[in-house]
Amino acid sequence: MRLQGVLEIVSPVTEKPMTQFRSLYLLADPQRPHSPAFERTRALALASGARVHIAAFFYSRAIAAIALANRGAMEQARDGYLAEARRAVEQQAAYLRELGLQVSCAADWAHPVLPEILTGIEEQQADLAIVDATDEGLPQRLLAHSPDQQLLRRSAVPVMRVAPDDRPLPRRVLAAVDVLEDPALNLRLLRDAAAFALQCDASLQLAYVSEPVLLAGSDIIVGGGASERLEAEVVRVRRESFEAFAAAAHVPRELAHFLEGPAAATLCRFAADQGCDVIAMGVAARSRVDHWLLGSTAEQVVRHASCGVLALPAGTA
Repeated sequence: MRLQGVLEIVSPVTEKPMTQFRSLYLLADPQRPHSPAFERTRALALASGARVHIAAFFYSRAIAAIALANRGAMEQARDGYLAEARRAVEQQAAYLRELGLQVSCAADWAHPVLPEILTGIEEQQADLAIVDATDEGLPQRLLAHSPDQQLLRRSAVPVMRVAPDDRPLPRRVLAAVDVLEDPALNLRLLRDAAAFALQCDASLQLAYVSEPVLLAGSDIIVGGGASERLEAEVVRVRRESFEAFAAAAHVPRELAHFLEGPAAATLCRFAADQGCDVIAMGVAARSRVDHWLLGSTAEQVVRHASCGVLALPAGTA
């Protein structure tokens, strides 16, 4: 796909394009100095010339509890823990500086952590936040429901979740849109996915998953094949909407994929079959109810995709 053409057709209807990366914000794990997220950050910084800020945040309830008996002992234990962490992130920074990159770093004690992360992203004027995907730890906690674990929903900039087996620089990006949503949101998502792929020199594909129409348990009673006809009509309308969107965005037909089935499972399976390194999806905090733009679909994709996920803020509906 000619990605520059996609950017040219999409950009006029959106506000702030994701252009050449200038600042990357890595949420680091000092115990994993060359984690997939670190290697992704290194590769993106070398490809774009962006400066890098490495941030690590810590909090231990056990250490904090010592203050109840002896605050001085707690501060000594905390400071010793932080000193080791700061040495580790400084070593990460030094490695990147040897490659000619501009790098800053910090390790801090923080509870709750989310306000510190959001403040750091803003202060660094980051274009992208990058974090490892692990079964336990920060990325998993960010998906929980407590107020300080909502980065993927609250970040004003894209968040890149890097899977354990991801290569440093993505080669194939899959942009997942929802034709039932505001077209402007889909255009913004596609534009940012195209800009990301362009900076990685990666290919870009577009996908939409049409889920089955569920009538079971509803008050609608149909018979004589009416449910099948309704399903077919819904699929037809969705397919036409998707094909029109892809054509308007100059996405070649062979790279625009209309899929059918359970959304999350179908999307994850398709991405794996295509050898995609990144699934780009939109997320947004809705008015009154804070949840994923694609509902449970996006949450399930983030949890179960074998590749990385690029969570793109889609604004407030």
